[in-house]
Amino acid sequence: MNILFTADVSSAKVVGGAERVLAQGIIDCHRRLDARPGQAARISRYCREFVENHYSWDRNVAALESILLGARQPMPGPRGVLRAGEVGR
Repeated sequence: MNILFTADVSSAKVVGGAERVLAQGIIDCHRRLDARPGQAARISRYCREFVENHYSWDRNVAALESILLGARQPMPGPRGVLRAGEVGR
């Protein structure tokens, strides 16, 4: 697929390929947002808030620490080693 464009998205043209629909959708979205700068700013703020609330380092590190601490805990009950082909009881 070839996409011919300049810095001004309004002059972008999509040429052939299976990705045509996706590419054209992205171009159309940019054109709509260029016509409504207030909407673009609102979407940008919402997306930033979403990422900050759901993908923070603190949140991810806490989740990883919880997993690692859980892995350190001994398993309940006896743990035997099974030989190849054996089935645990």
